[in-house]
This record gives sequence, structure tokens and C-alpha cells, in this order.
Amino acid sequence: MKKIIVRNTPSTDLASKLILFDDKHWNTKDEFISFYGLDKVLRDIFGEKDGFNILNKKYNECLKAGSNNDYFFYALLIDKEYGIMVSEKSHIYLLHLEPHININGSPILDWNYYNDKKYIGDAWWSNDEEIVDDISKLTMIEFFKKYKGF
Repeated sequence: MKKIIVRNTPSTDLASKLILFDDKHWNTKDEFISFYGLDKVLRDIFGEKDGFNILNKKYNECLKAGSNNDYFFYALLIDKEYGIMVSEKSHIYLLHLEPHININGSPILDWNYYNDKKYIGDAWWSNDEEIVDDISKLTMIEFFKKYKGF
């Protein structure tokens, strides 16, 4: 079970936004960032209002503390496209993750973005490993019944 850190505001169509933003071929991520600057990339592609320094500081706070903050939360990776997040109120959310935006295989940012989340149940009586295992093994109806998804 892999934990990932996800930005707490949704962002959509990142790959398309990158193509519309820039149609050049870059050899390295550093070349791309040095040409545009991270603040412009964050604003124009990711839709961020805060600059890189603030977001990176909050990301590192989340990473070091091992807990959510007002900018980022932890999620459990199901596969490259989906993750789950258990809220402080023990609600389980299925996240549809945005693909990492990368230049020649190097991600531009360390954190993940999601484009949508759906409530799928409550986790009062289960731990993270059991929830991840159940998402993979149970049918949708069985999962909803077990986790009171309705």
C-alpha cells in the first residue's frame, strides 16, 4: 500500500493544458522550468493561485508531519489512475488522479493532483490496508454494503 500526497484542490485536464501551454520538446525538466519559471507553470497549467515557495513549504510540512494540512492530504494509491482518501470524519473517498505532468519522464512536481472525488463509504471500523484490499476484491455492491456507501 503506497501513500501519496495530493493537493487538496482539484485540477483537470493537466496533460491537455501542458500541450496547449507549450508545444516545444524539452530535453529536461530543469530546462523547461528555467525557461518558464515554476510560478507561471503552477498558475497556467495547474490553476494555482499560490506560488511554488508557499506550496512547496506546505508540501514539506505535510511530508514531515505525516499528516494532512490545509493545502495537502495523504491518499492511498490503488493504481496509477485511482486512490482513496479517508477524511478526518472517517469518510472514504475514491479519487480520480490526474496523471503526473512530466518532461521526459521527470515529474514537474512532487505532489499529485486529483480531478474528482466520490464518497464511497465510512471507515469507522476498518483500517487503511483492509479498505484498499476490499476495493480490489469486493464487488461494488459488496463494498457499499460493508462500508455503508448508501
